[in-house]
This record gives sequence, structure tokens and C-alpha cells, in this order.
Amino acid sequence: MNIQEAIKDNRVNDVIHYIQDHEKELINGDRRIDPLHLALKFNCHSLIQYLFNIDYHLKCNETKQRTFLKDAAHYNHLEPLIKLVKDVPYSKDTLTYSLRDVASKSDIYCVRILLDAGAEFSTNNFSALVSAIQCENRDVSLFLAGELKDLQVRGWRGFSLLHYAAECSRDELILQYLLYRELDVNLPNEDGQTPLMLSLFSIELDAENQFFEFAVELLKAGADPNIQDKSGHTVLMSACWFEGYASYGDNYIIEYMEMLILNGADIKLKNNKSQTALDIAKEYQFDKAIELLEKYHNQSIKIPDMNVDENNNSAVSTSNFPLTSFLSEQGYTTKVSRKKRWNILVGDILPKHQPQEVVDKLASFVKRFKAQRNGSVKYANAIEEWEYDINRLKSYFSK
Repeated sequence: MNIQEAIKDNRVNDVIHYIQDHEKELINGDRRIDPLHLALKFNCHSLIQYLFNIDYHLKCNETKQRTFLKDAAHYNHLEPLIKLVKDVPYSKDTLTYSLRDVASKSDIYCVRILLDAGAEFSTNNFSALVSAIQCENRDVSLFLAGELKDLQVRGWRGFSLLHYAAECSRDELILQYLLYRELDVNLPNEDGQTPLMLSLFSIELDAENQFFEFAVELLKAGADPNIQDKSGHTVLMSACWFEGYASYGDNYIIEYMEMLILNGADIKLKNNKSQTALDIAKEYQFDKAIELLEKYHNQSIKIPDMNVDENNNSAVSTSNFPLTSFLSEQGYTTKVSRKKRWNILVGDILPKHQPQEVVDKLASFVKRFKAQRNGSVKYANAIEEWEYDINRLKSYFSK
């Protein structure tokens, strides 16, 4: 009898008769064609119940019993899983191994049962959480993260949980939860690589993942794009290796690189071979990256003269300037914090306007309000903030 096909076809009575005639042979036989293994795999509840009623699971050897445990958890069979952990004296190591093995696909209930049965999960053994993160099992990832007392754990080669999430860059909600738990976004692993770097490297394994979105979230959380790994590479330098990798085309990589630059990536940093990002782009003949990096290498900011004579007629200044500008239309205002204002500049304004155009507009604000009667005093706070942004832009683009 082809027992696998019979179970798949739900010919339960035929299978039961076969088991009755060949029970000893099946108990000692190949686990790949074991009736309980196949019943769990193909969700044959009536056959599972029959096998438990005759204590089939207790008659099998330890290897098969471990297989049944894994099968019940893997296929989310709650009642059989509870029956197995109650009846079979599984060791702590077996339960822990099963937890790690099934965390990638099981639901929270199966994970909870294994934990209650004695599986180890702690800061010294959190591989189940790593497995869940890497396989995008969101519910189990968040559940186990909540069970772990200290999320500032380090795994293989100094990986943090953020490293593990970033190296696949598939589930943004898992990333956001880890950021919410205040994991260090700039913590390097043993190779000096940050989560931001690993999110870029993840496109080697999956060209359609969310590496760009992960980078945006990490940068918002304070990731430093200028950290260098043990070879001296920054994430911007590393991006020059990835021509042809992104499924959305090379323009997507170029947008990513420009996003890094606008978030503070220093284009003039050098690696251990004294190469800049531009040098690496040339070495790899990544023409679009060369064009982008040369554009920023050649940029310089000139600060206009902002000295002006005070005009006793305060109405003059308001009549010569529009009430709105491309800056205010994007939400730019001195009434928000410097950090938020900078984010508006680099995220919303600079991608659409040249840096010199932005500086010129800010300088015109300074001149406009200085020109008013007592303007230097009345508008001192606003003028100070505009001049701060002008100098920050000049410093930023003069790196």
C-alpha cells in the first residue's frame, strides 16, 4: 500500500486496516512514511486521533517522537502538540531545538505551548526569535520579543536583533517595533557593520525587498550614514557595488544614494585604501553613480551678502517679497525645531531645488526682515534660525 497517497486521499479506513496489519513494521520503519508523521503533515484529524488512541506515539523511538513534535508545531496542530508534550518526556534540549525550528512558521499558540513545556528562551538562547525575524513571522517575532527581558542581546558575530531584521529587510513592522524598543541603530557587529549597512547588503539575497524603506526608517531613528566598517567602507561607498542588483532598476539605487547624501552621508570620506565613494564607483564603472557623486563633489555654496540698511518705512520690505515661497509651501518654518526643519530641507526641499537656490531664498528672508524698522531686534530669533540653516547648508555641501 502507498500509505502516503492513501492518507492524502483521506482513505482513513484503508489506512487503519493497514496499520493494524503492519503496526510493528511501521513503528520501526522509515519516519518519512510514518503514518503519524503523514497524518500531521496532511491534516488528517481522524487518523491522528486513532493513532493517539492506540498510543502509537509512545511505541515509537525518540527520533520519531522528535519528528512528531516538530510536525505538530510546524503544522499548527494544537491538540496533538499538547498531547505529545504531556505524554512524551521530551528533554529540554529537544523542546528548545523544536522551538527554534518551528518559530519561523508556527503561530503564537504553538510557541507558547513549547515554552510552557520547558523550551529554553532567554538572553543566552534567543535563536527562536532570530528565526522568526529572518522568516518574517511577524506575530511570533513580536511575541517572543515581548517575552525577552533584555532586547539588547548580541548573537553570532556580534549581531543585534536590528542586524538580523536589517539583513533581510522584509518586514517594516518588525523593524519599527525594535526601534520602538530603543535598540541602538548604530551598534556595529564584529565586522564593524551597522544595521543600515546590512539593509543595503540584503538586496544580494532578495532584489525585491524593502532595503530602501528600511534605510529611511533607520535614518529617521538616528542611524549615522558615515560610520565605517573594518575596511573603512561607509554605506554610501558600499552602494557603489550594487549596479544591476535592484529589481526596480539602477535609478532606484541612485535615488537611495542621493537619499543618503541628503541625510548627511559624507562623499569625501575615504576607506582603508584611501578611496572615496566616487573612486569606488569609477572602479566598478557604475556610470550613474559616478554622475551623481561628481555632481555633489563639484557643488559649492556661496552665501549672499545679507547686510542691509534698516529702512524706516517698515512697509517697504513686505511689498517687495511674496508672502509664500517654495520653502513655506513644503512646511519650512522657524517655528519648528532645528531637527525637524533640517528634515524638511533634506527630505522635501533639496530633492526639488538646488542648494544654492535654497540658500539664496533664506538669505532673502534675512535681508527682508533686517530691512524693517528695528527688524534685527524684532525678528532676531527668526534671523538667527535662517542664518543657522544657511551656515549648516554651506558646511554640509562643502564637505
